[in-house]
Order: sequence, then structure tokens, then C-alpha cells
Amino acid sequence: MARGDIFVHMGSLANNATVDRQPAGGVEEMALDIANALNEGTSPNKITSVDLQRYDGAAASLLEDGNGADTQGTWFAVKHVFDNTYYMRVSNRGGSTSETTHTTIVVG
Repeated sequence: MARGDIFVHMGSLANNATVDRQPAGGVEEMALDIANALNEGTSPNKITSVDLQRYDGAAASLLEDGNGADTQGTWFAVKHVFDNTYYMRVSNRGGSTSETTHTTIVVG
């Protein structure tokens, strides 16, 4: 993939299930958006019911928490870049199966 290319993944994801995005070796991608059909929190600060994690194949670290009480107003305030070693994991936290999507752009 070339710099500026966009990758979009959409699919049904069960509650507490995960989906990973691992770029090819030497490629860096930045998360642009993650979402599902379920929301947490109250208006006007509702956020999507998903977690964004950095994953190395064995351990995951939480970057964005889809718990509305904890992150209203701060969702995606930081740019998250992933590569082949530390890649992106999205977890559905909505309590039921939901259509989930994530979008990344190649930055390096």
C-alpha cells in the first residue's frame, strides 16, 4: 500500500469479540475512525461502544475505552499509529452483536 491509501473494514462483530488490523511489514497506518451501531453515554457526548487497543500478538494495551462515563468528550483526542509489530485491535463492548467498522490511512 502507498502513503495516503485508505483501508476500511466493515462487518458484524459479536459482543466482546475482537478484530485486528495488522499492516504489512514496513507500513505504518493511523486510525481515522472506529465505530459500531451501539452507543454509550448521553447526548451530546455519545461515543461508540468499542475499545481501541494496541496489540503485539500476545498482549494488548487499551488506547480508547468505549465506556461513555469515562471518555465522553475525549474520544479520539490522540492520533494512534500502528505497524506490523504493534497493530490495531478493535473490541465490541456494546452488549450484543453489532455492525462494526474501522478505517485507517497509510502514513509511512
